[in-house]
Amino acid sequence: MTFSTLSGNRLAATPQKAVVSSTTGSPTITTDGTATVYTFTGGGTLVVGTAGVVEILTVGGAGGGGTYAAGGGGAGGILAATVTLPTGTHSIVIGAGGAGASSRSVAGGNGGNTVCGPYIGVGGGGGASLTTGSGNIGPRNGGSGGGQCGLGAGAGGSGTGAQGNAGGAGAAASLFGGGGGGGATSVGADGTTSVGGAGGSGLTSTITGSSVVYGAGGAGTTAYAGATGAAGGANTGNGGGGSSNGPAGGNGGSGIVIVRVAV
Repeated sequence: MTFSTLSGNRLAATPQKAVVSSTTGSPTITTDGTATVYTFTGGGTLVVGTAGVVEILTVGGAGGGGTYAAGGGGAGGILAATVTLPTGTHSIVIGAGGAGASSRSVAGGNGGNTVCGPYIGVGGGGGASLTTGSGNIGPRNGGSGGGQCGLGAGAGGSGTGAQGNAGGAGAAASLFGGGGGGGATSVGADGTTSVGGAGGSGLTSTITGSSVVYGAGGAGTTAYAGATGAAGGANTGNGGGGSSNGPAGGNGGSGIVIVRVAV
């Protein structure tokens, strides 16, 4: 059902607001002004009793960072929109963050997809590792793409449509900086002969009433910086950082679902 309000000399349709009748999975339920906000950091369901308009933020799990002159992990893909949720039970699945590369023979793992009913945030791509034969394994495509390693052939991994961006390229000489993982709002920076590339920028959201950044890419690193890849952080969708010359790459951050319902 829609209602009509007078706008100038015309009747303008007022969208029907959704009514949430119940949830499972113990989301955090808060209020912001006249809106009710449901924040899921684990799986569950959202039961809609009356179909209507809501705001959603769906963030995929992020990719893990590579190791040795490594690329950073790509951010989890972000779907932030005003949508219509139909009546019924909508499954909530929170994507896990991808594991950081544990050796030079593997890339960082991809993050898992995050699901809110029919809406999906694609998991981020893992960052590339420099193999012992001076080749590359990875980077991986995802919501945002993982960064290429130093000496790695080709560009960073690709993002998925409007959900994210590509990872950065690696440098081919000197300290062999790996590229940064792609972020929600910008590509990962290319590595240089002296430093790894910065991760792409995340999205600043105020859906809960507070300003929080989601979906930043992980940083790349050089071969000899002695850096251990930083973890992306729980329920942020931030990519894991690449590591320098031995330690595992940083794990990607897990995803999140937030649904804002006007009252």
